[in-house]
Amino acid sequence: MRIAAFLERLREAGGVVTLDGEGAVRCLGNPDVVTPEVRTAVEQHAGAFRVFVERERAATLASTTTRSHGWCERCGRVVWVGTGGERLPDGQLVCGDCVAPWDIEAGSVPVEEPECPGVGWKDPGGPVPPHGS
Repeated sequence: MRIAAFLERLREAGGVVTLDGEGAVRCLGNPDVVTPEVRTAVEQHAGAFRVFVERERAATLASTTTRSHGWCERCGRVVWVGTGGERLPDGQLVCGDCVAPWDIEAGSVPVEEPECPGVGWKDPGGPVPPHGS
């Protein structure tokens, strides 16, 4: 079975293969879905899964102009600006879908749209003036 087909079946069943902060391959999900056999298959081909997930992430980011803070440590999805992502006290990034009440109680911080680095300009908001004004 090809990696893309394997991941599609795994995702449809509620599992996910993602990369942690150091780039190690992680297989997460319900134990009924992510069985020891599934974990072993992913571990045996970790290099191929890493390359596939990295390319998938790069394609996702290249297909949009929306800003991202990175990837959710829990589910592996992109944490887009303005979607309720939070930075946990230990530094992990979590998407809005994965933020739990106990994360907020522990002191997680909402991630905001970053200012333009090195430019000294922040979007003031409001209407955009016509070109040439």
